[in-house]
Amino acid sequence: MKTTFRFKMAAIIGLGVAMMAAAAFGSKAADRDPAWEAVTADPSHYVSIWGGAQIFDQASIDQNFIARNGAGAPVLAGGQVQNFIATLKDAPLGFRIGAAYGIPLGKIIRLEAEASVGRVQLDDSVTIDPGPGVAQLIDIDQGIWTPAIMGNVIVAVPMGSWFEPYIGGGAGPVWIRTDGETETALAYQIMAGSHFRLTDHTSLKVGYRYWATGSFDVDGVDVDSGLESHVIEAGLRFNF
Repeated sequence: MKTTFRFKMAAIIGLGVAMMAAAAFGSKAADRDPAWEAVTADPSHYVSIWGGAQIFDQASIDQNFIARNGAGAPVLAGGQVQNFIATLKDAPLGFRIGAAYGIPLGKIIRLEAEASVGRVQLDDSVTIDPGPGVAQLIDIDQGIWTPAIMGNVIVAVPMGSWFEPYIGGGAGPVWIRTDGETETALAYQIMAGSHFRLTDHTSLKVGYRYWATGSFDVDGVDVDSGLESHVIEAGLRFNF
């Protein structure tokens, strides 16, 4: 798990660095617009709105929800789930939407306060095998809501007259709401993408974020891993 996490983080950071390097090279020949340069040279406060598809890591959904919320009480051995085989057929696909208020901290660093909410619906049949010879097929029909509040740090480098790549990360509380139960955990994210100028004060945002949580309780049982997901998003940023 730790190796996979480090690999994902290195890949995201490497993607952001590569995007900025490519943009810097390409911007040498770009035409510059004085109005846009005035905005990016003296960064202003902004509001952004975004939304997109949230693809949850299948293993994290299986481990944290399927073996407990569909099959009743888990089989425990020393506080751990024992011999549970519960796998969804496909990685759960949901959505995530959010809004952020940002302030500049120097020329390229932004601080953001962000609120977002996501939802994924589990609707599948899985096999539960709590012990030899007692496997059973159950239907899973459950929605998971994940409203969250985060503080983000963004590094954005204006390139030319229309292109501004960024990379950043953040953390904050998330409320994991299932049918009849709400649990609180720490959520964190790492993101990379670009803003594309539409007008002097409006830009299109296209990006990716790795969104995950720390461990939390499900049905009173502390699980040793949280949720992991990938968000492909688009939105708008309004500078003022």
